[in-house]
Amino acid sequence: MSLIKSQFKINKPYVYSANHLTLVEEFKKKSREDQNGFWESTNEGVWKVIKKDLKDHYIAAQDYQCAFCLQKNVVEHNGVWDAEHIIPKATHPHFMFESQNICVVCKDCNGAKLDKPVTKAKVKDVFSVSSDDYLICHPHFDEYSLHVNVISVAGVYLPKTIKGQRLIETCGLLRFLYKYSNHDCASEEIKARTVELNNQLLEASNELELIFVYDCLEDLAKEGKRLLREKRMGALRA
Repeated sequence: MSLIKSQFKINKPYVYSANHLTLVEEFKKKSREDQNGFWESTNEGVWKVIKKDLKDHYIAAQDYQCAFCLQKNVVEHNGVWDAEHIIPKATHPHFMFESQNICVVCKDCNGAKLDKPVTKAKVKDVFSVSSDDYLICHPHFDEYSLHVNVISVAGVYLPKTIKGQRLIETCGLLRFLYKYSNHDCASEEIKARTVELNNQLLEASNELELIFVYDCLEDLAKEGKRLLREKRMGALRA
C-alpha cells in the first residue's frame, strides 16, 4: 500500500528577537478589545516584518508542507500559504503571537477550519503546551503519524485516534476522497480508491479506523453510482 510520508511534527518553533519579543509582551498587556483584529490591521512597519518572519520560518520548518493535510507545495511565493492560528485568534486574541500557536497551512485547510474550537474548556487565559489540552492533533505537540494514516492512492485520511478523527473533520480532509485528476477518469479512480480501502480493512488496527473505512467505502459507492448514472443518461441523450 502506498502511503504519504505522514511523519510530521514541528520541532523548531519560531524564536523572537529581543526587540520583537518586547513588542509581543507589550501586545499581551493590551485589552482583549484592543487585541481583536490586531493581526489584520498591522500590515506596515515592524509588525509586518514580524508576521513575515513567522510565516517564512514555518514554511521552512515544515518543509513546504501543510500542517493539517501534509500536502507539499514548493513555491517561491509564500502567498500560497496562510499563517494559521491553531487556537483561533478570533476567540483567543491573547494567543495571537504565541509562536507555538502558529503554523502554515494551505488555503483549503484554513478555510475549512476557520474558528472551530480545538481546545478543552480549561484553556482560557494561559497558553498550554500540553498535547492533552487539545482536541485535535497539534502540529507542535503531537506526532501526526500516531493519529492519522494517510493513503496516497486513495486520497484518504484515516483516523488512528479521536484526535486524528477531529483533525480530519475540523480541516475537511475528506475533500480529497472526491478529488479526481480527470473527470472523465473519475470512475476508474473510484475503483482504484475502493481497492485501496478494501485492503485497508484488512490492516485496520482499531474500531475507529474500521468505521471510518466503511463510511468512506459507502460514500465512494454512492459517488460511483452517481457518476455512472450521469454517464448513462448522457449517452441516451446523444
